[in-house]
Amino acid sequence: MSDLSIKGIAKRFGDVVALDRADLDLARGELMTILGPSGSGKTTLLRIIAGFEQPDEGSVLVRGNDVTALAPAKRNMGMVFQNYALFPHMTVAENVAFPLQMRHASRSEIAERVGWALDTVALGTLGARYPAQLSGGQQQRVALARAIVFDPELLLLDEPFGALDRKLREQMQMEVKRLQRRLNLTTVFVTHDQEEALILSDSIAIMNAGRIEQLGTPREIYAQPGNRFVADFIGESNLFRGRVSSVRNDLLAIEIDGGETLHAKAHEGMAAGDEVSALIRPERPQPATGTGNGPNTFRGEITEVVYLGESEKYRVSLASGVEFLIRWPGRTTGTARTEGAELSFTVDPEDLHIIPDGEARQ
Repeated sequence: MSDLSIKGIAKRFGDVVALDRADLDLARGELMTILGPSGSGKTTLLRIIAGFEQPDEGSVLVRGNDVTALAPAKRNMGMVFQNYALFPHMTVAENVAFPLQMRHASRSEIAERVGWALDTVALGTLGARYPAQLSGGQQQRVALARAIVFDPELLLLDEPFGALDRKLREQMQMEVKRLQRRLNLTTVFVTHDQEEALILSDSIAIMNAGRIEQLGTPREIYAQPGNRFVADFIGESNLFRGRVSSVRNDLLAIEIDGGETLHAKAHEGMAAGDEVSALIRPERPQPATGTGNGPNTFRGEITEVVYLGESEKYRVSLASGVEFLIRWPGRTTGTARTEGAELSFTVDPEDLHIIPDGEARQ
């Protein structure tokens, strides 16, 4: 039995379709990220799970029980918001105790659970402080402690790290991941940050215009996107429209816009004339060696160099006008690659992901 089941959830706001019959299932202890651009419906879906919005259609089931009509306080779900939502006039301990007081827990239970929750988020010595006396990261830990103190069946997080700087955000991501694993908490995490989703998730649901475009593991979503929207949305990409010109010796030859030809591993059911999109992630091309005349070997001019420390990005323009984005480890020795220099590179046919035209819609 799934810990959380979303069945046919639909929601409209006037003429705007916020959710178009969304379906999801989370297993016990799974961390699922709902990822999508602004306006994709991800926060609306989370608010329906939490009970802050009612769906027009569909149902929300927690461990087999239909909670669609229950008020938020009756759903036994912990929630962490981007703005922390702490009570400024209460101490840290009082903020964390609040959900237990609403559940009429005894004083001894409150003291025990609050102590445990604060120790769990490494704030055991700060219970007497007020939110204004804490850093942003500490306030977020208080919000997290308040969300887990009553042993919720589900943990919901709505872009909780959006207000933190990059270094602190990365630290909090790993802390939440460790905490979630240790407590085996079934968790739904909403974000627009692709890197955050790849780091945290057991599974990712990609949303666009109220629809779930693809559901899969981070590796599946990144390496095998199911349609052109997902391929373009997740990570950086070289994404080319083209047509299969031949199928020979387990290789597809694909003529792309601009007149170049790409070779990819043959896909079952694909034939000459099929329209496709071809995806090459920027880290997959490799420097060309030898004569440089094999399949998927290209030569072009570097038109842009971006140094990122651990890596460098190059925009390479071929004579045909086709452009490639390439990301390789940063060079610490030797001559740096510069704008205007020539670069030869090759792409293994297995490193191309082909999206049939039926799934290539934007």
